This record gives sequence, structure tokens and C-alpha cells, in this order.
Amino acid sequence: MIKLGSYDSDLTQEAITGYFVDVKNILDIDIDEGKQLLRGEKNAEWIPFVPYDGSLKIATIQKMLRSFGFYPADTFNGICGYRTSAGIRLFQEYNRVFHPEILSDYPDGIVGSRTTAAIETWASKKMRANWMDVSADSPTAEFTQWIQVIRDYKHRSINEPSPLMKKGLKHRGVSSTLNPEKWIDDPTRIHLIGIRHNLEAPLASRRFDDLFVLLINGLAFMFRGSTEPGASSHPKGAPYLIPGQHLYGFGWHKISNKSEAYHALRPQKPGVLIVRALRGIEESANNVNASAELNSTINIHWGGTGRRSVANWSEGCQVISGDRYINHHHHVVECSAFSAINDDSLGKRVNGALLTKGAYSVITDLVAALPGRDRNDRTILYTLINLSDLSSSPEITDLVGQSLEMLGA
Repeated sequence: MIKLGSYDSDLTQEAITGYFVDVKNILDIDIDEGKQLLRGEKNAEWIPFVPYDGSLKIATIQKMLRSFGFYPADTFNGICGYRTSAGIRLFQEYNRVFHPEILSDYPDGIVGSRTTAAIETWASKKMRANWMDVSADSPTAEFTQWIQVIRDYKHRSINEPSPLMKKGLKHRGVSSTLNPEKWIDDPTRIHLIGIRHNLEAPLASRRFDDLFVLLINGLAFMFRGSTEPGASSHPKGAPYLIPGQHLYGFGWHKISNKSEAYHALRPQKPGVLIVRALRGIEESANNVNASAELNSTINIHWGGTGRRSVANWSEGCQVISGDRYINHHHHVVECSAFSAINDDSLGKRVNGALLTKGAYSVITDLVAALPGRDRNDRTILYTLINLSDLSSSPEITDLVGQSLEMLGA
């Protein structure tokens, strides 16, 4: 059995040490404090490296996943680390959706007998993921539509920046929130769009009713979540991320308690711009005394199944639920049977299913396994848009409404 922490038995200690150096460089923190342990799915689960001596080597599986369309790297290091585990999980999820006759198991990132048989079937039949016929140069129609949304929003924001954007433009100093004229609409880059849906809901009653759209390699995937804070103990009020484009990267959420940390998208240094308000975003937009502040902790992270109040999950972060998603064929994919409700249920088995972050893991797995054209570019371009700013595009506003309805918002 191959799982997170397995490595080909002929690897040297030097190779394993080099892997952890790379992880620290990518994720920007030594999460295991030099102990050479990997964070598991459960709270306080730390996974040691264990040699694997099976007939199908991990390096060979990496090459096979690469040929299938689920592994990005040209370096096949024989280590089942975070990226390889993501590729395995994405392969399992793809089969569950498109080829259940080959493998119908819920994705867990573990190569047991059934996943091994599926890998061998794909290899013998020379199968490839259907997204390998798509790219930024030959994208799906939906991908093209959303890239155009970014371009139109950029043009509008350059000429008529919103009140909150104007506060960001007045900020003096470096930040990872870009001025509109510097927004990037390059389709070869990885984009995430957040559509802020309901600006008027009281803080305590906020729900997971916003739309997230991942644009990657010519494909579009959709998720349900929340772009707004649900609670805050700060005397100036809750932090609202300023609409616009922000630079994010792969990192950790909950780094203050490393035993609960998990993969998330984090603002690149020095941080993104927010405005605080006690009662709501409109207050912050209209308050002449409210100014933009730098904040390095507005992460994009998991939010359970999205059925509890946003107050349980967010003090300003962008939060994504794990119960379902819309795939690149614009079909709803149900994940509730293996999606954990909260941190405490992560890693438990219920009716044979390992409870994971469900649909949220699809985002992190896609970003890990399907990078943009430049594989050394670790930036995710996050563009936050108020739905009201799309009023001139009724086709898009209708698509947002239909997609949220499909996702159960």
C-alpha cells in the first residue's frame, strides 16, 4: 500500500532531506519543525516517512500519473509527498466521476489493490484524462467566458473604481492587492474568482452563498463558499477583503496551531488589503474614516460542508465548502458522503469512507497537479467581484445564480 509518507526503499536520506527543503520553500514554513514529518488529514496526525518495497515503484506511479494527466512534475522522485498524494486523490476522483466501472472508491490518496488495478488498466488501455485535450490555448467555452469577466471587470475598475477600491488605491505602501491597471488576465496563469453575492446579510446570519470559480489550464470548476466574515472580536469590526485582484500562493491555514494546520491558499507577502466595519461592507465603503489596512491572514480555506453559519469558520477569510462542486463539464459532483462536517471528523471512517475535505480538496489537488504553463510560478491570482458589479452582463449574473442553485446555496 502506498500512502502519504511512503518512499521507494532505494532512496537515500539525502533525497528525503531535499524533499523537505523543497516543501519548506514552496509552503514558506517549516511546519514539522525539522522533524521530517508530514501533516495527515486528522488533527494532530503527523506521518513519518516509511520505505516502500512493492513491485510497482512510486517513481513509476508518478510517471504513469503524469502520462494520464494527474501529475505535473518532470521530477519523479519516488516520494509520496503532498503533491503525489494530491495526484493520486485526483486520479481516484476522476475515475469516480467518469469511469466508475474502473474505480468507484471515494478518493483518499492511498494506492491499495483497487487503485493499483485502476492505474494498470489506464496504462494498458493508454487512457488519458479528457482535460488533456484542453489548454489555455484551446479552452472550454466557459473558461473563455470567465477570463472575459476578469478583463471586463479590470476595464471597469480602471475607469470607475468602487468606493472600497478607492480606499485601496489610497493605501501607501507595498501590498499583494494589485491596482486595477496591474491586474493580470493571462489565461495561462491560475485564476480563482470569488463572487460576493449578498452584501446586506447581517454578520451573524451569513451563509455559504457565494460562488468560487477556479480557472486552470483552459478548464473551469465551480464551488460554493463565503467571501465575507461571519464574526469578529476586533474593536474596529470585521475585516472585508477589498474587491479586486490579489496575489495568493499555496501555504498553510491555522499555522498558529501546527497540529491542526492544513493546506490552503495564503496571501503572498506582505499581505492583502482589507477594510474593517462593525455592521457591514456598505458601512466600510461609505465611512470616510475607514481606511485600507494590510492583512496577511485572509486565507482561502476549507469550511466543512457549508451547512453551519459562516461565523463558525471565518473572521474574514474566504471559505469554501466541501459538499459538492461543478466540474469542467458543468455537472454537479456530489461529495457529501465523504466530506467531513468539521475538523473533529476529519480522517474518521464512516460506512467505509475516509472523511476528507471533499470538494475543497479538488481545488488544492487541481492546483497541485495541474499547474499553469510556467511550472515554477506558484502564484494564484484571486479576483474578488461583487455580484452587483456584473449587472451589465446579465448572461453572467444568470450563470452565477444558476450555478449557486446547482450547488445548493
